[in-house]
Amino acid sequence: MRGALENPKELDRVLSHELTHALIRSLASRGVPAWLNEGLATALETGDLQWAERQVQRQSKPVPLRALQSGFGRLTGDQAQLAYATSALAARRLIEEAGGFAIANLLRDLGAGVDFETAFLHRIQRPFSEFLAPHF
Repeated sequence: MRGALENPKELDRVLSHELTHALIRSLASRGVPAWLNEGLATALETGDLQWAERQVQRQSKPVPLRALQSGFGRLTGDQAQLAYATSALAARRLIEEAGGFAIANLLRDLGAGVDFETAFLHRIQRPFSEFLAPHF
């Protein structure tokens, strides 16, 4: 929240991000990959992901989502920025292709202990490996 209290636009962004995390946690208190959790929160904090597209283009390719299963705390600043950008773009694609209802059900399944690959196939209607190719 550094600086957000002095900047209403930044405060709105931060609150949207954190509210999304709270909603995700209410649907699934466990089992949510970091890329999905951070990706949804980042994608839904603003409508503009041009910064993420530029970030990935600068690096020539996104971080593989399978490498972003656990938290981003171990990443350097530049690596974390690329991880957030990649995650946001993947989440936006998932929202556009599957919709919010399918994602909410995916999160509920994960919270109920269903493994990610099974829940993804059931709720998104295709294997996760197919979603990854060729973008992530």
